[in-house]
Amino acid sequence: MSTQVGDPAGFYRMQIGAWVRDRLLRTPNAMKLPATGLDIFVVRDFLPRNECDQLIALIDKDRQPSGLLADSPDPEFRTSESCNLRITDRINQIVEGRINTLMGIPPEQGETIQGQRYAVG
Repeated sequence: MSTQVGDPAGFYRMQIGAWVRDRLLRTPNAMKLPATGLDIFVVRDFLPRNECDQLIALIDKDRQPSGLLADSPDPEFRTSESCNLRITDRINQIVEGRINTLMGIPPEQGETIQGQRYAVG
């Protein structure tokens, strides 16, 4: 209970995180990957090919080099490009709806979808 008093939002995030993890563990096409200290799931056949193609096209259209929180002397350190997808794009609305349904949480507790494109290697 002391966590709840000191950080009610943090306590809630812990509860919802455990609830979503348990929900995904019961989802037939979801698989938990082995990882220490975090939960990573793969959900097979989550999107049909045409929706994947639409998302890729949006990401490629608006992607830009990913930023760093701190300077790195290695110019090859960050190899990704990022794109914050717009909620006004219909395909983004469809995908966010699928994510919200899968996770079982209200849309206002989700985050904007971000696409990543990584360089080979």
